[in-house]
Amino acid sequence: METHAIEVGTTSQKAFIRVKGRGDFQNSQVLKDFINAMIEKGLTDVMIDLKECHTMDSTFMGVLAGTALQLKNKYQKRLTLYHVEEHNLKLLTTLGIHIFMNIIPDEPTAPTQFEELPTGSASKENLAQEMLKAHAILMEISEENRVKFKDVYEYLKEEIKKKL
Repeated sequence: METHAIEVGTTSQKAFIRVKGRGDFQNSQVLKDFINAMIEKGLTDVMIDLKECHTMDSTFMGVLAGTALQLKNKYQKRLTLYHVEEHNLKLLTTLGIHIFMNIIPDEPTAPTQFEELPTGSASKENLAQEMLKAHAILMEISEENRVKFKDVYEYLKEEIKKKL
């Protein structure tokens, strides 16, 4: 099984995130929580390094899209991604979420120390709720996404109703 991790660090003005392995539903909540905590501290310049991110699932990309929209609408900032290799760029563009982000080729000056965030602490119900929110965001972006994720969205809604 492939390992995955979210490593984070900050400078006085920016929050930095490294995604290692897969960006997926298992680590999207910890990513979202970290970004929200940084925004509360006033760090609205969020930089995400995808150099070691092999792929992303729709939940993870929904969290990226939601973050990008939050930064744009509330703070007039753009979520910045760097080291985005071809496969991940294709995933982002297929869903149309790349237009809400800065995707830069060069690595910004990052902090020298990063720490790994713990993952896997969310309950099944909280995880399903976050997956539902992420897919709702993706569905709002385009009609193609609405069609693509309608069944996933409905399934998650039913599972939450049943309390998993």
